[in-house]
This record gives sequence, structure tokens and C-alpha cells, in this order.
Amino acid sequence: MTCFEKFHKVIERIPADSLRIMSDQIGSGLREFLRRGWLVADGFVCSRSSFRYGVEWDEEIIIDEPTGTYRLLWVDSRFSISPKPIEDVIVYVPSVSIWIDDLSNMFGFEPSRKSRNPELIPGNLWHLGDLRISKSSRFVPIYLARQFEAKKEVILEELGNRIRSECGMVILANREGISLPAQLPRGHQVAYLEQLFLTDGHSLDKHVLEQISSPYDLSEGKDYFDERSGTLMLSHFDAPRVFIGRQKSVISLLWKNRGIEALKWADIRRECGCGKDPHSVFGANWSELLDRRGPTRGRYRLRAPKF
Repeated sequence: MTCFEKFHKVIERIPADSLRIMSDQIGSGLREFLRRGWLVADGFVCSRSSFRYGVEWDEEIIIDEPTGTYRLLWVDSRFSISPKPIEDVIVYVPSVSIWIDDLSNMFGFEPSRKSRNPELIPGNLWHLGDLRISKSSRFVPIYLARQFEAKKEVILEELGNRIRSECGMVILANREGISLPAQLPRGHQVAYLEQLFLTDGHSLDKHVLEQISSPYDLSEGKDYFDERSGTLMLSHFDAPRVFIGRQKSVISLLWKNRGIEALKWADIRRECGCGKDPHSVFGANWSELLDRRGPTRGRYRLRAPKF
């Protein structure tokens, strides 16, 4: 996971009404984020509550900056805890604008195509710029969203604005907990940072970018699956869909075996290391992807008439 992807997930976890985050919410990328200027220290936690021995305690945090430590004092008691590193109680403020600028530079936009004022919805939607595809005349607008599920209505409204270019890419932090519409406005597609960069974390995977952003013609009725990007298009879809992780593994296996009547879910589970049934992998709407076949109804295949 690249540092850009890690930071995207960090700011996704910050409550919508807060601009501050504790060190224990940041994870392994803290030092890198500080080095790049994506996080700025903003004081210390002064007090907090905790449960010990089945009782809720109010804790006062005593900071000792000269020694770089802090102590916990349990209010209304004589108990205190031995000094601990002060880094554990530092509060940070994310410098999202610096991260957005660094991410935009990673995409390598042409100077005239990099957005000068990227923030479209404060704290929730940015337009990084328009990226040229493989030395062609086609440009793809690149958007980045934060807390899509909580701000879905206003984000979709902005993406559907007629002043926005069509067939863009909207980068989200997570697939889990997100309820995407069948089709984003103006032909936009969803993507994730882990898909767009090669394993070195610095080079753009142009093949994946082209697959996700390529315009499609529904009148052709073509079904396809791109292994690298995880992009699947079936004849009954309104638009291509992108899968990652275990979902991508299951789709890939079913696509490779689409000429077979159906596969046992037990075999799919063994091959892909996935959940016990389609619902645990794809959620409540799994039947949009799979047909259940066989006398015991324990066999599945991709839902596509031509298969």
C-alpha cells in the first residue's frame, strides 16, 4: 500500500465534523506523513475516559515536554501510570491541500491541465486535473472523494454538473461500507489508488487507467473482464464495474470458467479463499452478478445470457 493510499484511508476515518486526529488512529505511515508535511502537530490530549476493571475512569494527562513523556492520573483516585512516550498523545491536523498537490504531481498532469483550485466540495470532493491518455487527444478528468457514503447526495450532484467533463474517474478510499449507484452521473467511473499505481508506488499503471476510463458503447452489448484493473462489463450492466481483493479473485475465476455450466461454491471458496457464500463476498445484491444453478442450487456462474 502506497503512502498516498494510506493517507487517503486516514482522512476517510476522521469524523466529518472534525479536523483533528490522534496518533493511534494514523497507523504505520505517521513518520512518512510528517516528513511530507501531510500532518501537522497541534497540541496534546489533556484528558480522556477509559474502562478499567469494569469501571469507567476519568484520566488526566500530565505532559512533561522536557523529558518527552506523559503520565496518566486517574481523577478522584491515588493511582497514576508510569511515564509513556509523549508521541502517543499528540493531536494532529491533516494538511489535505499539500497531499492533494503531491498526488496531482504523481499523476503527471500537463501544466495547463492541472487544476488550480481543486476543492469542489470543502473536505469531500476535489478535481485534480485532466489527464491525457497515451499521447492521444483524449483527456480524463480525475476526481478524488472523501467520505462518499456520508456526502453521497452532494457529491453526485456536483459530479453531474454540466460544467464538468464527462467520462471521468472518481477515486474512493474504500469499497467496504459504500453503496454505489448503478451508474455515476455523466459516465464517470469509480477507481481506487491501489489500482492506479504499479507496485513501486510511484509509477502510474497506464493500462489500468485506460481500461477503467475507456468510453463504452452499450449498443455493442460486449461482455468483458480486464484482469489487471478488475473491470467487468456484462450485458445487463448500465456501466462497467470495478472489483478488488477477494471480489476480483472470484470474478476472475468465474470469468475464466465461463464456458462451464456452473462452479460449486465450495470450489470457488477453496480457490479464492473467500467467504462461505456469495452474500458474504458481494453483499445483498450478489444476484446482480451471479446465477445460481444445479439441483442443489449450490453452483454459480456469472449472470450473462451469452454464457
